[in-house]
Amino acid sequence: AGDMVFNKRAMSETFFMSNISPQLPGFNRGIWKILEQQVRNWAVMYDTLHVVTGPILNDNLNSIGNDVSIPEYFYKVILDYNIPFYKGIAFLLPNESSSNDIKHYAVTIDSVEKLTGLDFFHKLDDTIEESIESNINLDKWSWIKGDIYFPNPQCIGLLPNGKVCNNKSILDTKYCSEHLG
Repeated sequence: AGDMVFNKRAMSETFFMSNISPQLPGFNRGIWKILEQQVRNWAVMYDTLHVVTGPILNDNLNSIGNDVSIPEYFYKVILDYNIPFYKGIAFLLPNESSSNDIKHYAVTIDSVEKLTGLDFFHKLDDTIEESIESNINLDKWSWIKGDIYFPNPQCIGLLPNGKVCNNKSILDTKYCSEHLG
């Protein structure tokens, strides 16, 4: 939802059951939130990223409700495809609270592909794909803690009832998508 503040409908659609996977509160509000903030910062710094996120599923997972599986791990795979400086990184995090630095969870993209059975960047030239997916190079990435992607977090637009809007503003504007207009 935090990535979709530019549009009310897009944000609402992030809450569809098809887009939800159970996360423990300490994980979601902790290390996962930190990773999501870092990826948003990279999206601003590097302009364009391809990000794939999901759970690691298997047949022996605990479940809640009507057989909703609780993943033990989540991954996030990131490709910065600003030519000619392609770079990639992946993270594999256990669905649990953690005080570790997110760098501790950096893994090769190949290792996440092996766990998921997915080939994330198959359309890249094979030489580039091999180089990016088989290596972890933390030095290629800028590591900034905290949010830089919303310098003006609250929209200053007014609602029809005269109250101030509670939506987040878009990047360095002072307005959300509904008031940018």
